Amino acid sequence: MRKANRRRAICFLGCCAAAHADPDWRVAGPTNRAAPRIRCSAATESGICPDPKTFYLDVVERAALAGLQGEMRAPAVMAEYVRTYHQERQRLAGDAILRRATIERQIAEKEKIIRRTMDMLINEWGD
Repeated sequence: MRKANRRRAICFLGCCAAAHADPDWRVAGPTNRAAPRIRCSAATESGICPDPKTFYLDVVERAALAGLQGEMRAPAVMAEYVRTYHQERQRLAGDAILRRATIERQIAEKEKIIRRTMDMLINEWGD
């Protein structure tokens, strides 16, 4: 998953359940660290967030990925992932079989029309 998609998929800030705003690259805070920071979109757009803190993006990403990694180590979570994966593969395979059957039926119909047309031409029926 691309970094931007991963960040959007995992980052809803807990203060007011709003999504994060795009990263801000300005140097801010006592550390003088020039790294992207994110903040609540409600704080950025309308100023209504009750806790408008900013967070370093790399820290949020590391914490989120560590949490996901820990969850994926649980046997129940891994079993659910495998089960869901197999269900989706079966669904996709079933769709492919249906599409193939439809296409084969259409080909058979066209070949039947071609044979009839050729028979008419060979036997000079079209006069």
